[in-house]
Amino acid sequence: MINFKKHLLLILLTLIIVSCNKKKDEPTPAPAPTPTQKKQVSENGDIATYNINGDQLELKEEFEVAAQFKQFEDKAKHNELWALVTKLLPADIRPQLAELIIYAADDGGVAYVAPVNDQDLSKWRMGFNLNAVYRGNLLDKPEAGYTIIHEFGHLATLHAGQIDASVREADCQSYFPGEGCSKSNAYLTPFYDKYWKDIATEFGTIGEDPTKADAFYNKYQSRFVTQYAATNPGEDIAEVFTHFVLRNDQSTGNEIAGKKINLFYDFDESKTLRTRIRKGVDFNYTQLYNGRVTNSFRKRICVRRH
Repeated sequence: MINFKKHLLLILLTLIIVSCNKKKDEPTPAPAPTPTQKKQVSENGDIATYNINGDQLELKEEFEVAAQFKQFEDKAKHNELWALVTKLLPADIRPQLAELIIYAADDGGVAYVAPVNDQDLSKWRMGFNLNAVYRGNLLDKPEAGYTIIHEFGHLATLHAGQIDASVREADCQSYFPGEGCSKSNAYLTPFYDKYWKDIATEFGTIGEDPTKADAFYNKYQSRFVTQYAATNPGEDIAEVFTHFVLRNDQSTGNEIAGKKINLFYDFDESKTLRTRIRKGVDFNYTQLYNGRVTNSFRKRICVRRH
């Protein structure tokens, strides 16, 4: 009987020890997430940065916001704009888009794109100035939609499959937009060769002189779908891509601006992109190129950040 009790006691002690060891080995539960701590006011007017995961946004960081832009802290506005982005740009056609930047500024353009890493053009961030695409509390869908397609035009023509970031400007044998050298199969390569190479030297004398820029545009107006397109070849092709998507048909006539639009019909990929994007277009943008320039648009739609 005594041996039985000792045996039973030994079993109980063993179970207690095993149970204690098991609890020690179990991982400690992760602490509950704490709200994102806001950073100081950004010099660029940044409000929030989001990581992009398919159609979902994941808040990365937030900033304190200047008093005049407090209304743009509203996450409902961020989500409303993002909903338009996802409607126009299905996730599978924007694998390069990794971050969304929401900002507000009086003189910060309308939007921009920039590579996350200048040496790796496979991932990009896209920023939107809510002060430029909202009218009070209402999203200006035509302008926001036009801008989204324009910025995607940059992604489509500047990502790693199009541009070689390892080639320096001095060694580039095609076109160097700033991010690298356009590859032989890039949209920018024939675009530049056909429609910019013959005026490149003259364009190079403009610098930052707005008077010269206006004179250049006025001289070659028939080459551009908008006045803003004359800013440089990179902005030109993004504007042309936007008109290529939003116009109902190919351009007719002999103006170079129309021929630029039709150039995108030579690529199966761009025709597929056009079809996919147009499925999400539920707004009417009336100022499209139709043989004459009707849209001067904003002087600085894009502000590139690196």
